[in-house]
Amino acid sequence: MRQALAQARKDGRGPLQRTRLVFNAISRKLISVVVWEIAQRSKRWAVKARFRLLRIVLARNLAWPEFVPELSVRQIYDSAEARYVPKPLSNAFIVLVRARARLGEEDDTPYLHIYADETFGWGSFAHDLAVINVDGGHSSMLQEPFVESLAKALRPYVGAKRAAPIRARAIEATVL
Repeated sequence: MRQALAQARKDGRGPLQRTRLVFNAISRKLISVVVWEIAQRSKRWAVKARFRLLRIVLARNLAWPEFVPELSVRQIYDSAEARYVPKPLSNAFIVLVRARARLGEEDDTPYLHIYADETFGWGSFAHDLAVINVDGGHSSMLQEPFVESLAKALRPYVGAKRAAPIRARAIEATVL
């Protein structure tokens, strides 16, 4: 809109012409947004329908119909994740490893900074749950120099039969 106004002023147009120019710019933008939203919803619907078809094809051991575009691995993963409803774990113990610090990359943000639930939902499903914090971010905790913090934090649980119950505060594992 600023660009349309600036252009109208630069061309020396009157107030009525400037108003019409801005109205036309706003109309084009709104139409673009509506068209984009319809396209996105159509794509999501098509993926949802093909995922349903995939489940039927797999359940009945059929071949994928040639005329239907295949789903990408990402589309299958996202569709399965959206449908997944976890069930409580009865005889399993979980060691939840949480990253403490973000290290520059956007996708490396620790989940502690994203989710309000300190167990990220695991507390509802796992009765034996130990929560430990390690150095690094969500991805970088698996890389040097932070992997040592992860290894140190996991050592007490390797080969253990049960995890310690949820604690009010998480165990802090730091390697200096």
